[in-house]
Amino acid sequence: MTVLFEGEDMAAVRHAAMGLAKKLNCEEESACGLCLSCRTFESGNHPDIFFVKGTKAVGIGVEDAREQIALPITTKPFKYRYKIFIIEGNITPQAQNALLKTIEEPAPYGVFLFLAKNTFGFLPTILSRCIVKKIRGSEFVIARELAEKIADSVKNADIPKAFGLYKEVESLSKEELNEFLDALYVIYGKRRNFDAVDAITKTKQIISQNGNLQLAIELMLYKMA
Repeated sequence: MTVLFEGEDMAAVRHAAMGLAKKLNCEEESACGLCLSCRTFESGNHPDIFFVKGTKAVGIGVEDAREQIALPITTKPFKYRYKIFIIEGNITPQAQNALLKTIEEPAPYGVFLFLAKNTFGFLPTILSRCIVKKIRGSEFVIARELAEKIADSVKNADIPKAFGLYKEVESLSKEELNEFLDALYVIYGKRRNFDAVDAITKTKQIISQNGNLQLAIELMLYKMA
């Protein structure tokens, strides 16, 4: 699988790519945040997820592509289902050509996630083999800011303020609500608060099943607090 995440808001692009990477190797196949794979990913020590970076001023060059992608993909995953390569930054045409065979004839366990503001720097031969996902992060600024406000209120023990923000949550569209919960998930994952992560995951499940929104959010806030 080769996916190109494209969008002007790189924070949103990274968020989408990280979510997919986590989900693919999650033991529950849902980016649960609780299994060993998810927790190892959050700690930055996942043995089967690789962050590809350029070592030269030009960005990701031929040697980077060979050493950080083409060579590691020749061996099977250390423990999980997929070897996932998250590739962010300028990747030179020469490096893209060096990766062409790897992407054309991928190992069954190989996943390549490209992150970019646009597709202009990619060769047609690479683009033709990518699933392109356009990430319009600016649409969800309000949802992410609201998640940060609530998380900060809980962190500062200002629980009345956190509950007072519920009306704003209630006004979110379904897509914004999902982004709000995803943003909370990222915040509490970084804080390694797995009780909160579990509460957020369960809230997403309740809402996806058309459960009571107010009750689900209130229970989540209680558990986060």
